[in-house]
Amino acid sequence: RKVTQVIGTATILGLLLLTYALCAREHVLDDEEIHILYTVIFLGVGLLFTMVLPATCITSEKESRTWTLLLTTTVGDGEILAGKFLGAVRRCLPAWLLLFGHVIVFSLLGYIQPIVTAQLALLVLGIGFFLTAAGLFFSTCFRHTTTAVIVNLGLGAGLWGLLPLVLAVLQETTGRLKDPLQACVDMNP
Repeated sequence: RKVTQVIGTATILGLLLLTYALCAREHVLDDEEIHILYTVIFLGVGLLFTMVLPATCITSEKESRTWTLLLTTTVGDGEILAGKFLGAVRRCLPAWLLLFGHVIVFSLLGYIQPIVTAQLALLVLGIGFFLTAAGLFFSTCFRHTTTAVIVNLGLGAGLWGLLPLVLAVLQETTGRLKDPLQACVDMNP
């Protein structure tokens, strides 16, 4: 299993370095749009990991029938949830390290403003905490892992995709919903 992880990590980092080399060869690493694209892609990968992995913590134990055994131990409920939460954060961390690695490296090279790191940290901490907690909640509510993952993905898609889209369509068709759409865009990262 560890060999597979090392090979997978090496492959991903190799492909990433290849894209950086191609961008450097075309002299586009100083373009703002390239860094926005990388940031959006890495943010999307981090969001996907954070929506999926926490929603599998408890349901996988329910499916393997070890959840009731865990509940009968002397470990308290809060300790179990804290352990599951920290375990989910640890499992999601590599996806977020891609984002922060990109921003920090290119901040040091002078292509990205250094304040972006702090702004992204605030954004990622909020999103990460919310989606991890929601994933754990849905993992306790549902019996199957697939259901918990789909509901957590639906929550993220609804909050940051569907709601702004519906408000934008209503604003364009009626012309009266300028303030609610602006409030939704301001509140949603």
